[in-house]
Amino acid sequence: MVGIEKTDFLKYQNVNQYQKLLTQNHTVRIWGIKSTKLTPYNKASINDIVLFYHKGFMVGRATISFKDNNQNLSKEIWGYDQDRLNGKIEYWENLIFLENFGVINMDFRVLIDYASFSPKASVRGFNEYSQVGTIALLKEHGTIEKFLSRHK
Repeated sequence: MVGIEKTDFLKYQNVNQYQKLLTQNHTVRIWGIKSTKLTPYNKASINDIVLFYHKGFMVGRATISFKDNNQNLSKEIWGYDQDRLNGKIEYWENLIFLENFGVINMDFRVLIDYASFSPKASVRGFNEYSQVGTIALLKEHGTIEKFLSRHK
């Protein structure tokens, strides 16, 4: 949620390709996703809304401005993760750049109810919200933005 100051971000190697795309941002918000979550990453599109989860609450929201795969940048920012069982090294190389960040305060149970998930459902990594939940939410509120505006 905090992000990286743009001046600090531009100090990383090989980020010139992003400079034109980040013109309006003072803070660069970037999310790296391992290849184990490649399916939801590939389904995510520009202007999709991303919600941030922390301890039972959705605490932030942003929209996807662009995506890229960049293992070198991922390695510079976050290093790597080594699987304890097989020793395989993984990177958060599937990058999602975010804009229009805002703080929200929504109990995750709200999304559980719309989607008819199990009450014990939790968020694990980067996931796509259920189609059932999205349809129910849109039916009641008209747009995702109207729904989220109730949770600021």
